[in-house]
Amino acid sequence: KESFKKFLESTKQKIVANLSNPGVEQTLASHLTSGNTIIDYSKHLIGFPLQIPGEFNIMNASAAFQVGLILGIAPKTIKKSLQNYKGVGRRFEYIGTYLGAKVYSDFGHHPTEIKVTMEAVRQKFPKQRILLVYQPHMFSRTIALFPDFVKVFQNLPADKTFIMDISPSREVDTGLVTSKQLVKAINNPSVSHLGGVTTTLEKIKPEIKSNDIVFFMGAGDTDKLAKELVN
Repeated sequence: KESFKKFLESTKQKIVANLSNPGVEQTLASHLTSGNTIIDYSKHLIGFPLQIPGEFNIMNASAAFQVGLILGIAPKTIKKSLQNYKGVGRRFEYIGTYLGAKVYSDFGHHPTEIKVTMEAVRQKFPKQRILLVYQPHMFSRTIALFPDFVKVFQNLPADKTFIMDISPSREVDTGLVTSKQLVKAINNPSVSHLGGVTTTLEKIKPEIKSNDIVFFMGAGDTDKLAKELVN
């Protein structure tokens, strides 16, 4: 929050922001100089389809459209570019198939990212069975966001969720939190503990059926596992 505050205070001209959430406009105004102009892109949402799913991408594209206008780019050029955009690696990235199931990889690892991404998956595949393989990232983040993780996973639009052991990244395990504790707190029969990286594919393969959507999500080993499954 302090970093965003410093960024706003150093901005000299225009701010493109979403003012639809309560308090945002007041917060922005308190950190801007009199010469700033705030453009609320939530009042100028795009009216054309994108190749990438999710309401959040409609919001992102709408913000990008306003930035393009500020830079003097022709509206038809902005529209064409946004409509041709197919996304980036590890964001709803299609990896391939396994036994007739479609396999995707996504970098999302914070609760809000997980929530909006899986909502987009359900929006894109409303009638198919969705399996999520999720790997928590870092012990400190899992502890700090524990209640948020519980809330998100209790209401996730996935048919089955498998939570791997926590990816330590640069941290050392101090024994303060585990994925088993997270699964127990979620207390949802569709959410289960999967275990470590070496046994993940061995355990997940029998669960996959033809026409399933298999989503590997996390900032650690999940992308590699998704590609191993397909290959």
